[in-house]
Amino acid sequence: MIGGGLAGSTAALVLARAHFSVVIVDTSNDRNWKVGESLPPEAGTLLRKLGVWERFIKDSHLPSYGNRSAWGAPYIEDNDFVFNPYGHGWHLDRHQFNAMLANAAVTAGAVRLCRTKLLDWQCTQQNRWLLNLLSVGQHASLQADWIIDASGRTSFFAQRQGVKRQVYDRLISAVMLLEADTSKPKQGEDDSFSLIEAAPEGWWYSAFIPNRRLVVAYMSDGDLVARRYFRTVESWQTLLSQSDATWKRVQYCHYRPVGIPQIVLANSTCLTAAAGRSWLAAGDAAAAYDPLSSQGISVALATGLDAATSIQAYMSGEETALEHYSHRIKRMYADYLLQREAYYRMEQRWPTSPFWQRRRFT
Repeated sequence: MIGGGLAGSTAALVLARAHFSVVIVDTSNDRNWKVGESLPPEAGTLLRKLGVWERFIKDSHLPSYGNRSAWGAPYIEDNDFVFNPYGHGWHLDRHQFNAMLANAAVTAGAVRLCRTKLLDWQCTQQNRWLLNLLSVGQHASLQADWIIDASGRTSFFAQRQGVKRQVYDRLISAVMLLEADTSKPKQGEDDSFSLIEAAPEGWWYSAFIPNRRLVVAYMSDGDLVARRYFRTVESWQTLLSQSDATWKRVQYCHYRPVGIPQIVLANSTCLTAAAGRSWLAAGDAAAAYDPLSSQGISVALATGLDAATSIQAYMSGEETALEHYSHRIKRMYADYLLQREAYYRMEQRWPTSPFWQRRRFT
């Protein structure tokens, strides 16, 4: 397993429970905070299927009762979950959520190698993968019958098998973590809704997460927004002050930045094939979604599960299992691209803006 994020941990959990010998090669050290994200109500079904529901509900994730947006119009509209048959969603503490899944995989029998980098590999005459690793400064090697590439948007392994990634846009995100200034009296209560607000050259996302913290992200194309806005807290706040609803949310409850802006890729991009001989890609390594879709975490869980069960099916004699897995990834992404186009088309307020012109998909 290359990558110890959500997709990698999910696949490792499923395979370890099926009595496969699983090793997770993870470059992270668990010290950095993770970008927060909302989990839709429907994701509860996946968590139950993975057998981690009880672990999940014991953690301190905040309930999310809907989404709020200023999109296509200057006023805010609410889309609440009151009639959703699955109940409410959640605003996640991503570090805790990632750790929960990783620990579940280890408990099931997977071995997790943190701060470990895959250097190179070769395929032996017995059609096994021989992997060369650098783990905490020490060289090591291991053999594997299968590799699941869960390395994120880099698709570190898959692209080195000659598979290309198709890129659809240049969206990036400047994310800030904010915390409540407890020295000042609150002017209102933190609400349970995520907020999306369109802007002339992009859009804003914000959501409250546990421990009175707020995640705020600005999305735009990397070539359109001056890099100075993303380098310092002061310049990022200047950009934030030009928003309406998002700025009011920050000011209303006296939230202040922690650290500096974190720049992450947020573009839509996917592999031309998500599986090959004795390997599969899952999560962002297979297909990465625009944060506007709110599908990132759900897709990571679903494709991690699908990758693991596809390997089991192939090992049980279903010769087309890998091909069918790759086709499912393509079909799901094609549906997503249509939904993405429809949602961006709803915003028509800035017809001369390069950001919005690019998303008219004409």
